[in-house]
Amino acid sequence: MDQENKLQFLLEMIRCSGDISYWIYDSEGELLHSQSVNEDFHLIFQRAGCLQYAMGQVGNAPMCLGENLGLLWGAVFTGEEETRQLHVIGPVQNTEISQRALDSVARSMIHTSERRRLFTELLTNLPVIPLPLFQHYILMLYFCLTGERLRISDVQYQRYTQSGIKPREKLTRDRHQNYMAEKRLLYHIREGDLNFKPAQEYAASLSSGIRVHSDDPLKQVLITTASFTSLCTRAAIEGGLPPDTAYTVGDTYIQAMIDCKSPAELGALTHAMYEDFVRRVHKVRTNHKLSPQILACCEYVQLHMEDELSISILAKQAGYTPYYLSRKFKAEVGESIADYIDIVRIERAKMLLETTNQPISEIARTLHYCSSTYFSDTFKRITGKLPREYRQEAGNR
Repeated sequence: MDQENKLQFLLEMIRCSGDISYWIYDSEGELLHSQSVNEDFHLIFQRAGCLQYAMGQVGNAPMCLGENLGLLWGAVFTGEEETRQLHVIGPVQNTEISQRALDSVARSMIHTSERRRLFTELLTNLPVIPLPLFQHYILMLYFCLTGERLRISDVQYQRYTQSGIKPREKLTRDRHQNYMAEKRLLYHIREGDLNFKPAQEYAASLSSGIRVHSDDPLKQVLITTASFTSLCTRAAIEGGLPPDTAYTVGDTYIQAMIDCKSPAELGALTHAMYEDFVRRVHKVRTNHKLSPQILACCEYVQLHMEDELSISILAKQAGYTPYYLSRKFKAEVGESIADYIDIVRIERAKMLLETTNQPISEIARTLHYCSSTYFSDTFKRITGKLPREYRQEAGNR
């Protein structure tokens, strides 16, 4: 099989993961060829400084570009000097990017509101491909173009001293907010609460990590992620995960972090570690005597407590009639569906009262209570305290 056929075969294979564009630039950075889903991707690639960075590199090592935006491109050079060409695949999302981050990228590049909206939708629909898998795509592209086999450690990563879009501006540090965000993250592990993504996004918007004096950004991120892994390990033990299991999992992730080659790879691994601990604790805390249908209903409530919930919605999920589900749920769980929904929502309210400054009225609306008074009455019935009393006591602890 010749090079052209190899390349087309590879592109078809990686597009099984989603619509991934491919294009070629000449030695001056002019576009020669494009198989792009949308021409705006060239604009992102250029304004992010990725094209300028790649063109300034010496040698033909494969590159991973754009991680400061939460987007990734793979780039490979072929040829020498005046004849060399830059082959690019991407962009993809490394992990799901928050709406706030997408809006920030769109505002930095697009000036009209309507086009910005369409641009944000375009970014939202990008395929999500974990960094380790995307690294292999880059190495396979390199092999197709050069016939040479390399290792992941040979992939170069873009540094961000270039002109173009800069990494997200660091927000002013508020130690109390950081502490509350950390409590919120660890709460989800201790409770095995699967609805953890909003807490992750909120924490990411507050802090870039532990403040250390180092010229090595990878070392800074490693210190932060290793410290956070230790906190997650202890939270998992408090949530019921056996200490031997928790420490083994934590140590395994820390060793994998030491072997990471870029901040983006460390970030992806940290997300995986956090979710792993949440799901392990969730599994330990799950009542294994529940039938699969009732267990599915419980998990649905936990994942949708900020949405409208009713017996009819849960019955549809379980494939039962509302009457039969009500009887079966009460028999297995020991609570009525309505009471169980209140218990789960009040647990979430306790976490929000402890770890955020949200007004009580806003928490009530978020959890679908029709009024602050009804929310307060329900909260006191379950906890013995009013929400303001609970928040005050939590602040004094």
